[in-house]
Amino acid sequence: MAIASKLPGTENDKEQMRKAVDNLKKIYQEKKKKEGLNQTKLAKLMGIKQQSAISQYFLGKIDLNIVTVINFAEALEVSPLEIWPELMQRVYDSYYPAKN
Repeated sequence: MAIASKLPGTENDKEQMRKAVDNLKKIYQEKKKKEGLNQTKLAKLMGIKQQSAISQYFLGKIDLNIVTVINFAEALEVSPLEIWPELMQRVYDSYYPAKN
């Protein structure tokens, strides 16, 4: 089993992470408005016991990583590319390098 934090291309860029958090919050706000989603429900969908962890991600106090991006994407029913396109593209490229 691969360790997500050791995958090539997954080094975190703080500016990209800030943008990813902004994307995540925007997606969440849309779901909240349209579907009545709240942080407690989102935490439950993600298998997280504490709603406060969701808040910590939204505030940037807990860093996103590939696993949390995928978990958020699944819970919010969006592509991980909508949350953090640069990270997901680097992971994809590490598995499917461009042919010269």
